[in-house]
Amino acid sequence: EDGNSFELLNNPDGTATWFALCEEIAAAQKSIHITTYILGQDPVGEELIRRLAERAREGVAVRLLIDAVGSWGASWRLCRPLLEAGGQVRRFMPMFPFRGRGTANFRNHRKMAVFDGARAITGGQNLAEEYIGPVPVKKRYRDFSVRICGPAVAEFTRIFLSDWCFATGASPEQYTEELKFDPPPHGAVRIEVVGSGPDEPNDPVWEHFVTMIQESRKEITLVTPYLVPDEVLFRVLLAKLHAGRKVRLIVPRKSDHPFLDLARRPYLRMLHKAGAQILLYDAGILHGKLFLFDNAIGVVGSANLDMRSLFVNFEVATFIHSPNTVRRLRLLADSLAADSMPYEQSKLHRLNLQNKFWEGVAHMLGPLL
Repeated sequence: EDGNSFELLNNPDGTATWFALCEEIAAAQKSIHITTYILGQDPVGEELIRRLAERAREGVAVRLLIDAVGSWGASWRLCRPLLEAGGQVRRFMPMFPFRGRGTANFRNHRKMAVFDGARAITGGQNLAEEYIGPVPVKKRYRDFSVRICGPAVAEFTRIFLSDWCFATGASPEQYTEELKFDPPPHGAVRIEVVGSGPDEPNDPVWEHFVTMIQESRKEITLVTPYLVPDEVLFRVLLAKLHAGRKVRLIVPRKSDHPFLDLARRPYLRMLHKAGAQILLYDAGILHGKLFLFDNAIGVVGSANLDMRSLFVNFEVATFIHSPNTVRRLRLLADSLAADSMPYEQSKLHRLNLQNKFWEGVAHMLGPLL
């Protein structure tokens, strides 16, 4: 879709996304639709619920969808103010009682907020203190989101209401007016929103990634916290390296999943041997997802380069096709690279008897995590 505005909500302390969310919550006139994997049982989660409850009391339709596993620690007591104010809260695929729709292995990993069907905030940040907040907090993850206004937001509405109907059993016909709403143009950026998961035929985000890698002629930059790709995606990357294309990979030196850190080691080792530039982010835990292809296409969203994310989870990715905007994303990637150390200077590329066994176990189990 053409005619969109695009704002990068990026700062190391996570405050930009917080203030953008608060601004949009306050400005919403008709509806607020939010999906998150994690809702924190912390000051950030409590304050967001308070603000949403205030708008619900004023007559705004507030719907909050949280993943039952990702938000396991978020009790109903946390959401009670919103429910009492007339807002709606649903857990996606609750484990107890399990409703038997699909499989408990399907998790909603999307992060998106849609306001009046015309404005959206999406990215990799959950609604918890580790990710966002009004003040900097030690050990906050390095992540970012984007704010989009314009016709592309209609797809976020479709994805949210599809998930909402799945979680509640409601009929999509109840939301015909919202689904028919066509947001007016608000800029000149071309944006494609792609949802992926068990509710979509094939694996759209994975297919897009494979196509973008195959069609790249010069360089590829991949920023991801987890790297446990499937065989096809991995082989396509290796083929690009063997063809002399530049591949830059930025991953955290240590992520928040130590077992996945072990599982990624064989992939890092083989990519480095094939000529990839691998950088290990060393200024905290990197949780952001950013993919750049030939400085012509940029991707931000919730999807990581691991098999659970690409084939099992419900995810959403935003593809940006405007060169000027992609250049701003390139500057973000460059800033992350500046806070990283070269892979070859670390201990991660060394294979010894002590870690060989555990690497093998993690490599075997990684696709299941």
